[in-house]
Parts: sequence; C-alpha cells; structure tokens
Amino acid sequence: MKGANETFDTGDVRGVIAAESANNATTSAALVSTIAFGVPGSTSMAFLLGAFLIPGLQPGP
Repeated sequence: MKGANETFDTGDVRGVIAAESANNATTSAALVSTIAFGVPGSTSMAFLLGAFLIPGLQPGP
C-alpha cells in the first residue's frame, strides 16, 4: 500500500471515505440514544426529539 506522501494530490478517495464513514457513524450513535433513552446526542437529534414530542410520541422507556 502506498504511503500518504505518494498518494497526496492524486485523487485517492480513501481519505474522503474515512471521514464520511466516521461522520455517518456518529449520526447513527446519536439516533440510538435519542430513540432509546430520550436523550438527544446532537443538535439535530434535539430537533428530532422535539418533532416527536409535538404529536405526542414519547421516546425512551
């Protein structure tokens, strides 16, 4: 496997893939805590929790 110095500025997508997969992993972890426990794990999940509470849905145990 080539080193970072050899693949920099050549269009190698591995760096983008690693960052995007980490971003998607944090989103799903925040969603689990919001749905299972009713505690928002991020700002967007706080908005989702508010959207659940408006029609009367109660997330968590």
